[in-house]
Amino acid sequence: MNNSIVNLLIQLKNASLVFKETIVVSYSALVLKMVKVLYKQGLIQHYRVFNISTNKKGIKISIRYRFGKPVFGNLKILSKPSNLKYLRLKDLYKIREKKRIFFLSTSLGFLTSLECKKLRIGGKILFVS
Repeated sequence: MNNSIVNLLIQLKNASLVFKETIVVSYSALVLKMVKVLYKQGLIQHYRVFNISTNKKGIKISIRYRFGKPVFGNLKILSKPSNLKYLRLKDLYKIREKKRIFFLSTSLGFLTSLECKKLRIGGKILFVS
């Protein structure tokens, strides 16, 4: 997993634990793809890409809370850059998604475990929320 994705997830978790409404992260194409997946899953309210200066861009993210509790409060990073963990399709079917969402990096981009099951592919597990 890329360090920029890890930094994004840590910033989201820390900001949600202190009940911040928005955060600003540095722009990269990989971070933007992850933010789009988080938005599609309903974990963030909205995001906006803007220019910080002539050369730099940033992404402003509004964090979502459910019933006064942070959505990212129980976020757990499972794969680290030094220790990558992969799941085959067979292993995905053994996972029970009760109130959790597993995020994977696949050949088709960032997907949830349910989307991976529909597409019948495995991948590198990133984190669980």
